[in-house]
Amino acid sequence: MNVAECLSPAALVLLLTVFLGLVPVATAAAQGRFSPASLGMPSSWQAMPDWLDYDTDQPSVSLSGEGLVFSVRGAGRGMKWLANLDQPADAEITPWLVLRYRCRGYNTSVDYLLWLHAEGVRNGVYALKAENIDADGEWHLVALDLEALGCVAVSRVAVQCRAAGDEAYLDVAELRFADAVPAGAEILPGAREAQKLRDYDLTDPSTWQAEPSWLGNPSARYEVTRIPRGLRFTVRGPGLGMKFSHQVAGDRLPQGYFKAVSYTH
Repeated sequence: MNVAECLSPAALVLLLTVFLGLVPVATAAAQGRFSPASLGMPSSWQAMPDWLDYDTDQPSVSLSGEGLVFSVRGAGRGMKWLANLDQPADAEITPWLVLRYRCRGYNTSVDYLLWLHAEGVRNGVYALKAENIDADGEWHLVALDLEALGCVAVSRVAVQCRAAGDEAYLDVAELRFADAVPAGAEILPGAREAQKLRDYDLTDPSTWQAEPSWLGNPSARYEVTRIPRGLRFTVRGPGLGMKFSHQVAGDRLPQGYFKAVSYTH
């Protein structure tokens, strides 16, 4: 006697429903559209209402035949969701983050659609900012250049959905760290933003801010001076150090801070 013969019709229908409900994410993972595979599972995404002041009380993450569906209800309301990676994604091995998305009823008055927690970047990286969101109800494929975004290792990923009207949907059919750009993908940051990154001048000593609260052994004697080939960061005192930050205008670079390593003497 097989399992089906042991079950009542109602139980068999329930079993089939549960099994079929797992097919979309299993198929997506098998095709490599979500990597790591956990990014394709709704249970991996935690709603973060404290991350925004217009949060909805009706957020949802579900599966469709195409991938994940993030949805919110209430005009102007939204939600951010966070997923932790089991192991940080190394940008030297997978220098691209590929995203295939569709926005329906989406309000682009947001700080980002996609955010990354990256090693060495204090407040994270707005990987897909408002000005780069296509909210026309069509599918879009982008390849995010992790090196240009200042990401060395990515350990967390967040997405955001906000409603323009009664409800909004962010459909994600692909989200994976990759070693190459897929055909037809738009590369971000684009050439113009990348050129700004290369041209930005960091050699003015007065623009660097000491951050003594960022380490447990700060020195009271430090300085930043210009030298012929760049800058010199100096600290004094045995076993003491200092970290320095550089605030960058939001329209100039993808992330907000540069951080120098601490020096000891």
